[in-house]
Amino acid sequence: VSRVRKLFRENMEDYRARGETISNAELFRGSFAISVCPSDYVESPTIVGAQAANELLNIIGVKASFVLTEYRNTVYVSARAIDEVNVQIIMERLGGGGHLNIAGCQFEEIEVPEAIKILKEKEAGSIIDRAKEYMHCGVQYPRRQRQRGKRTGAVRYAPGQPQGNPRHRLVQDH
Repeated sequence: VSRVRKLFRENMEDYRARGETISNAELFRGSFAISVCPSDYVESPTIVGAQAANELLNIIGVKASFVLTEYRNTVYVSARAIDEVNVQIIMERLGGGGHLNIAGCQFEEIEVPEAIKILKEKEAGSIIDRAKEYMHCGVQYPRRQRQRGKRTGAVRYAPGQPQGNPRHRLVQDH
């Protein structure tokens, strides 16, 4: 047991930075944690930022987390979610990409406060609003799977949304 525990130990600076990131997180619109990871005393700040984004999901009520890290004149955004919000769509609208639960983007030549403003007030803010509206939607199964009695691949469709590629939905079945 002690040998395994030693494998997962980390250095003090990374641990402090992750704790500071979590401690300074703000809850945006009641369900979205946004924070900034310090980069001045951390060897791999983008990794620490991604770890903090993961840990912010452990907070009750947080549907998605966004951690911004400034490193070498670029602001990196690590986005994480728990099935109810598709962070891939949000990050794609900001020039990034990823997966529905893990995604990211980068802002070059701007400071962290401006990146937070973009995340909150511009395109992503309206997407976050839409994502919250779509949290309670019906479930549909593709026709072939309904016929075979299988329930894999179920996709939640928002009311009034055209049915198409499930990757482009804000909300996926959980």
